[in-house]
Amino acid sequence: MPAIDGIRIPLNLYVVIKESTLLTGLSYPGMRTPWKNIKDAGFSGLVCLCDSRVSYNPLSF
Repeated sequence: MPAIDGIRIPLNLYVVIKESTLLTGLSYPGMRTPWKNIKDAGFSGLVCLCDSRVSYNPLSF
């Protein structure tokens, strides 16, 4: 898992699997979540597991 500035690993972001693709978990994102830093670390998608009505991908910019 790469170090990401502004993210406390594994408190806020953690690896779930490494097979074929990297799947991570993220605690409920706050206003100061460093989306650009997460994207720069190689992550390209986000799935909200906290609310099925939420559909957004801040990593697609």
